[in-house]
Amino acid sequence: MLYGDIPNWLKKLQRKIGWFSLPNLALYIIVLQIFGFLTLQLRQDAIFNLFLIPELVLQGEFWRLFTFMAVPLSSGFWMIFVILFLYFVINTLEKEWGEFYTTFYLFISVALTIAFSFLFHMPITSFSFIESTLFLAVATMFPEYEILMLFFPVKMKWMGFLTAAYIGYVFLTGEFLDKVYLILVFTNYFIFFGPAFIHKIKQTYRRKKFQNRG
Repeated sequence: MLYGDIPNWLKKLQRKIGWFSLPNLALYIIVLQIFGFLTLQLRQDAIFNLFLIPELVLQGEFWRLFTFMAVPLSSGFWMIFVILFLYFVINTLEKEWGEFYTTFYLFISVALTIAFSFLFHMPITSFSFIESTLFLAVATMFPEYEILMLFFPVKMKWMGFLTAAYIGYVFLTGEFLDKVYLILVFTNYFIFFGPAFIHKIKQTYRRKKFQNRG
């Protein structure tokens, strides 16, 4: 299930377009990442061909609508760990949410990234923020889960806090369009987890208000 209760509108959406799901989504993303990594190893300047550049898409290079997700999240030996971790994250979401919600969650971020790119004529040269939306979803649902980082167990919540802190730093120090993009790319997270956070805040406020009356 989602963090808290599943919003009714999402349940209705699943009933209407439940076909909109991609089984084994993690496998597709991993294949894209491996493709991008190998492309970069074969020819360094070939990475340019993966970027989402609106002007070139309109000239017929439609593959860029997908290949920006192939821009490697890391390089060298570390790519092995990145791929394994990414597979774990997406697979965890699919096991917890099911195929539809996982696909829809990623689709929101990808679709808004493409819309932002075309609307503001901005090239997209990284997949990292979209990947962060996936990781934060898992960290929010399984904060106490531990993973090994350099042979040391680290709880997901601490990694989530560090990720959120970095995103906050980029938001505060970035240009106007950087802020717009971050809001758009993390819209999926706000949609899926925002209502539960707001509900918890309201509950805490009511509890404190009741205690103060007592």
